[in-house]
Amino acid sequence: MTHRVNGRWLVWPLIIVFLLQGCAALVQDSRVPPPTQAKHCEGTEVITSTHLATLPIPLVAFFTPRVTLNAPDSAAILAKCGGKQQVNRTVTQNYAVCAPTMFLTTIITLGIAGVCPRIVSWEADVTD
Repeated sequence: MTHRVNGRWLVWPLIIVFLLQGCAALVQDSRVPPPTQAKHCEGTEVITSTHLATLPIPLVAFFTPRVTLNAPDSAAILAKCGGKQQVNRTVTQNYAVCAPTMFLTTIITLGIAGVCPRIVSWEADVTD
């Protein structure tokens, strides 16, 4: 008797793992009860960083180290909320768009530069 293995059950878990692979938490405080006068601040923004080869010669640049320019910093992102004290802070980045864009821009520029857009989400409880 021949038993055929059907691999369709693997498709959806692999898709979910691939999509969740792009998320990373930069800052995540433990949850505490916010003060009564606290205001909730949250937002989402697309931030683009550029990766440049240290030796910008076409094709050779594929094999050289890279320098990242204008990478998002969690302190600068949380500064948009303002306030004297912030609790329950969370900053997450989604890199799902970064991989295909980085690949295409690196190929087009022959290894010299790559562009990585990412979706950054933040939230915090702020007291003035």
